[in-house]
Amino acid sequence: LENVRNRHEVRVVAALRKVLATHPDFCGCRLCVEDAYAAALNSLPPHYVQAGAMVLRRLPPSDEQVELTVREAVERVHRSPNHEPTPQLAAKQ
Repeated sequence: LENVRNRHEVRVVAALRKVLATHPDFCGCRLCVEDAYAAALNSLPPHYVQAGAMVLRRLPPSDEQVELTVREAVERVHRSPNHEPTPQLAAKQ
C-alpha cells in the first residue's frame, strides 16, 4: 500500500514552501506546518493513484488553485494554532 499516493501531495509541499517563504510570522513548528499541509490536502479533491500509474480522467486543480488553497490553510493555522503561543511567537505578534 505504500505505492498509493494522493497526486496532490507533491504539489501541496511545493506550494507550502513558496507560501511559507512569504509568511515570516508563521510559527513554522512541525505541528503547524503539518496542520497546514493536512488542511490544504483535505481542501483539495482527493486524487489517489498507484505509483507509476497514469490516470487521465479529470483535470487536476490548477497550480494557482493549489497555492490559494495552501495560503488559506496557512492563514487558518496561523490564526488558530494547535498549541499555546511560545515566548518567541508572542514577541512577534
